[in-house]
Amino acid sequence: MHLGTRSSVSLVSVERGQDADLGVLLEHRSRSAIEALSMRGDIDVFVKGDITDELFFVARLDDTIVGTLVCSLWRLNHWCISHVYVEPEARDIGTADALMHAALATLGSLAGRIYAQALPGDRAMKNLFERHGLTARTIVVGRDLSGPSTEEHASQ
Repeated sequence: MHLGTRSSVSLVSVERGQDADLGVLLEHRSRSAIEALSMRGDIDVFVKGDITDELFFVARLDDTIVGTLVCSLWRLNHWCISHVYVEPEARDIGTADALMHAALATLGSLAGRIYAQALPGDRAMKNLFERHGLTARTIVVGRDLSGPSTEEHASQ
């Protein structure tokens, strides 16, 4: 897919995901997991067993889905953005911002608070969340105690 130099958000339309979009969502989750392997850290604060409901959004360029975002009901009226993925060819044209706008507009009437997480090495995701008013509330640190421990790993 070649996007040329056309301007951003006007090209992207966002809507609630439908059952017919689930295959693309699963593919995006897989690609997102692969990309995450190249970054520091991991995300495990929101325990999947605590999730009671999900809704998702798809971003389209023409008829092609180029981005997905999933919001998960975490506690009472607290939601978390549990997944965001945009195809590489559709990045830097406002696709993720359009997804965030749609999610926040929908959750405005459903949620008391919205949470999200970004890997330590994923500056683009952190910046996306901050552009939409989500700010760090805590920094979670941890260390695997089951493997060999050396000082050389302390700074990674």
